[in-house]
Amino acid sequence: MRRTAEHSIAALAATFALWSSAFPQSAALQTKPDNANPAPQVALKKLFPPAYPQMAKIAQIAGDVSLKVSIHPDGSIDSVKALSGDRMLAQAAVESANRSQFECRGCNGLTEKSLVYSFQLPSVPVPADPCCCTAGHESTTPTTPQVTESEGHITITASPVCVCPDRCTQAPAQLLKFRSIKCLYLWKCGTHIAVPTTW
Repeated sequence: MRRTAEHSIAALAATFALWSSAFPQSAALQTKPDNANPAPQVALKKLFPPAYPQMAKIAQIAGDVSLKVSIHPDGSIDSVKALSGDRMLAQAAVESANRSQFECRGCNGLTEKSLVYSFQLPSVPVPADPCCCTAGHESTTPTTPQVTESEGHITITASPVCVCPDRCTQAPAQLLKFRSIKCLYLWKCGTHIAVPTTW
């Protein structure tokens, strides 16, 4: 009889141990996150190349511009808002974001995405081509900014400043101006028609 009671107690203890070890596992299974509905993600599908404002290049203005873009589930843009940055640079960044293409994965409504545009001046100044404005001239220096993009961070490195008219345009104009002034005082520069002195 005593032995039977001991066996019963031992069996109950084993059952309790099994039940207590199984309970946390079942609780863990219940609290396991549901991967069927992932968080919505907005991806930049195609970036419209931003321009570096000419006035900003001349004034040596650089810096970051932070944007908040609201995207519809079909990837269309609802709004683009500049949160920080220089006004001229922000305008160029907003224009680029508005003309870019986005993709919204797992979105049921408006989803926001943050973008950062970093406008940089060349670390080593590159002189502009002296004939950068001359028609038909193939420039040896880049005329558009260098643009790179990685995970919503867009970097724009300015190209050399081209001031028009350039040296190639100014040289003939200065020569023509010099000859025009010279011809005011030299009789040989003009074409003369003989006028009869007697009638």
